[in-house]
Amino acid sequence: MIPFSARYNMSIEEITAVLNEGDTNKLKRMISKLLDEDTFSEENYSLIDYEYYGEREWIELFDILEYKYDSLLGVEKLEFQRAINVIFKESMFPWRLIDGHIIGIDSSYVQREIIPLSLEKMKIEGFDEAIKEFNKAQHALITKKYKLAIHYACKSFESNLKVVLGEQKGTAKQLIDKLTEKGFFYDFPADADQSFGDNVFTALDFIRNRIAGHAQGDNVEIGEEYAKLAINLAAVYHAFFMDKYQACRTSYTQESDSDIEDYIPF
Repeated sequence: MIPFSARYNMSIEEITAVLNEGDTNKLKRMISKLLDEDTFSEENYSLIDYEYYGEREWIELFDILEYKYDSLLGVEKLEFQRAINVIFKESMFPWRLIDGHIIGIDSSYVQREIIPLSLEKMKIEGFDEAIKEFNKAQHALITKKYKLAIHYACKSFESNLKVVLGEQKGTAKQLIDKLTEKGFFYDFPADADQSFGDNVFTALDFIRNRIAGHAQGDNVEIGEEYAKLAINLAAVYHAFFMDKYQACRTSYTQESDSDIEDYIPF
């Protein structure tokens, strides 16, 4: 794995800008307690004196958290991730541990709530490629490579759709059309289900092709706000499709009727 310190060239001030010294010490105590626990439930952290982790700089501490996550197996990874993110969230610290990577977030609801929950669901369901590409989009945003951030946000959404469909290739538009044909949006009014997919879920394709596509040339400047828009759209799309995917699968397991194959579109 490539640790935080190797991925980002950031100063301590950039990482802890929202914290005063007291908050910083309190947060480090919480993390040090969690790192010393044998189990990682959300209730298991508390304030204690720390001798080792609390003395570390944040960049090194972020590396330790990522290495700790990498050393765990199965459900322990998710439990550790949830516990760390509870600490960060309650401390209003604008960072999250997502799929083993410390990721910076902004103050928006999408960044604070939707992204961590969506990626956790994707991890559980095995949408690994979509997670990897989404993390690349986040990394590109932080390193100010905005066209690349848009590209990976779109790729992440396409990877999500491929898993849902069981397909190996296709653009978002092609995959959405196939989902529509298979009845994935069965609970949307039948006379509007085709236009629903076209109008709601092809925005990322549009942004990539019209703004960040190769035809625009490498010298075209792309603003940060467009990259954020693409990432936030991908996150919201992920949230919808994970909820729909899980709902359809739950309905499938609960049905005993032989016509269930007509109900489940994939």
